[in-house]
Amino acid sequence: MALQQLDPDSIVVLGGDGAVEDGVVSALGEYADTERLAGANRYETAVQVSQSHAEDADIVFLASGKDYPDALAAAAAAGMEDAAVLLTRPDLLPSATSAELSRLSPETVYVIGGDGAVSDEVATAAGASAGEVVRLGGTNRYGTAASVAAEFFPTPGPAPSWRRRGVPGRPRGGPGGGDEQHGGAAHPDRCPAR
Repeated sequence: MALQQLDPDSIVVLGGDGAVEDGVVSALGEYADTERLAGANRYETAVQVSQSHAEDADIVFLASGKDYPDALAAAAAAGMEDAAVLLTRPDLLPSATSAELSRLSPETVYVIGGDGAVSDEVATAAGASAGEVVRLGGTNRYGTAASVAAEFFPTPGPAPSWRRRGVPGRPRGGPGGGDEQHGGAAHPDRCPAR
């Protein structure tokens, strides 16, 4: 099994029983110390991850919690920058996310995606706790991923990729995985132009 090969020191499970059943968490405990980070919903779970990871953060990535691609596009950059990834509703900054932004008081909030993913009003509200707000977006999820990659990985190189359809692949970078220095996105049939 892959976990035997990885031989982890610890395993962190994200989400409640609805995301990962308790039986799975118990089984994981046979391989390493296992911890579950879960809030009442995905927005609060992202806050739990942030709180367990950082006392403060110079950079926070804010992405839509409605769908995963934009947050996934930010994961490698977040790992490299030791930054938090927080989630929002498109037209409303959840109170838990707002409180975490206040606690972190970052220098920069990178809003991931266009104004359809995260409205300008939400970006402005997020900026109340930050020095500046920078939007990284494109005309679609591929363009958004390309914008994130161009900002944080300006030197071309091999990039991990993940699928658009089905279960998302595992990005090699993410909070705590910052030794992977490249990020990217791929369509199953073609690589989109910038």
